[in-house]
Amino acid sequence: MELLLLLILTFILIIGVPIVISYFIYRKLRKTEFRKYAFIIPSLILGTLTYFIYTAFYPTDSFYKEDFESNTNIKLPATAKILTKDATYPDQFGDYWSSAIIELNEDEYVKLQSDLSKSKNFAIDTSNQKMGITKEYYNLTENVSEKEIKIVYYNKNEQWFKVAFLKDKKRIIFERSSS
Repeated sequence: MELLLLLILTFILIIGVPIVISYFIYRKLRKTEFRKYAFIIPSLILGTLTYFIYTAFYPTDSFYKEDFESNTNIKLPATAKILTKDATYPDQFGDYWSSAIIELNEDEYVKLQSDLSKSKNFAIDTSNQKMGITKEYYNLTENVSEKEIKIVYYNKNEQWFKVAFLKDKKRIIFERSSS
């Protein structure tokens, strides 16, 4: 019951308040000499709100790059291209899952693998060289076979953060789960 009430209040604050403010701005401007601009300001407010809600559910590529960089302390090359990506919306504790398949050129691939192997925070996953703990990960990587994985590194300090280097020497996969 308390959770439902909290969700309703959050909905009202995040969505309802901007809509009400936009409505009153529109009505106020319609009664002035700026009435031909009355639609612009509320549209900007609602457009911004829509953008933030959309990117909360469908994060941009920069989210995945920042997620990778904050968990590895290694900057992705500017030419890194995110081929596929997926993430869950954070729960009430801020826990979420994210994963992406990233394409690099061969030199960047080799350098990144070297940087991870030298990092004190990472180790080679010798147990089973596997990735994937969620169904979303398997949906994301349905075209990637476990046999294509060359080596998997895991972050010793995180609950679940792994980076897999594929045998094609151009793609990597990372997976992060904070739950």
